[in-house]
Amino acid sequence: MIRMRTGLLLLLVSYSKIIYSANYGLPLGPGPEEIAQRIELLKLAPNPVINEYYVEDEEDEYFEISGNYTSIDPTTFQEFVTNFYFYKTKIPGIRPAVIMAPTIHGITLYEKSFARFLAKNGLHVIISDVPDRISDVDRHTDDIDNFLIRSTLSLMHSFELLQNFGNVDKSKINAFGSSLGGIRVSLFAGIEQRLNGIITVVAGGHIAEILASSQQKIINRYRDFRMEAEEFESDLDFFKKLQKSIKYDPLYFADRVPKNKLVMFMSREDQDVPSPTQFKLWKYFHGPKSYIFSGGHKTAILRSYFYKSKILDLLYRF
Repeated sequence: MIRMRTGLLLLLVSYSKIIYSANYGLPLGPGPEEIAQRIELLKLAPNPVINEYYVEDEEDEYFEISGNYTSIDPTTFQEFVTNFYFYKTKIPGIRPAVIMAPTIHGITLYEKSFARFLAKNGLHVIISDVPDRISDVDRHTDDIDNFLIRSTLSLMHSFELLQNFGNVDKSKINAFGSSLGGIRVSLFAGIEQRLNGIITVVAGGHIAEILASSQQKIINRYRDFRMEAEEFESDLDFFKKLQKSIKYDPLYFADRVPKNKLVMFMSREDQDVPSPTQFKLWKYFHGPKSYIFSGGHKTAILRSYFYKSKILDLLYRF
């Protein structure tokens, strides 16, 4: 069941603030000058270098191309490699395009099937994976922000790559992501203002809160391991450390996203990207057009695939 109810959203946002403020207070966020500096830092990254790519499949309606490219993180000056899939529609003419960010599981059948559907219907699609996994148990909590920087740079570079591909309408490049992919896209949208439209599925804001309270098995394993390794006494201590160290959170950049460019699909009973963090992100985005799924996280992602025709329509309407 999917519903669009602004009044219900306002009620749930208010409720989430009440039950979460005691433990996971709303981040104060940096000022405009600091935001501008953080964005300029990312723009110092040189253009990506494509290492290899090849056609994996050719259908009547599209080409499926896979490859990878090398980028440099301007905060650490380290190289990193991003894998990608590019679905090039065969519908003639200058076509809109979509940058897709996958879930925490990486590029799976969900993303590929979605991309194939969009390509069959006239959209170029590039799926940009993360350079490394946020759930790597050896990742110190201090490095979560570096992960967010690299994963955002991979989307920024996908934007540049798309503009270099032939037959792409540079004025109609959109972004789409679910779960972790939706979080990445939400952050990306606040940095790359040339995006034409953004659609997220079960994306949340306040990453420190998500990592401290998520019941997702992969995140649980990471949190348990880091709490022991870094000797945190409680989930709240873990949260406070992340809150202090994370500078690239979607909430901090949300004011830069015009709400008419954004559509959010949210889940009412989500424990993986906890529902209060989804409604919190909606609030920071100033209440964009939103749809609410009943059920939990996986159910919402599965349902989003069956609403792919609706999502296609939304992408064309931006």
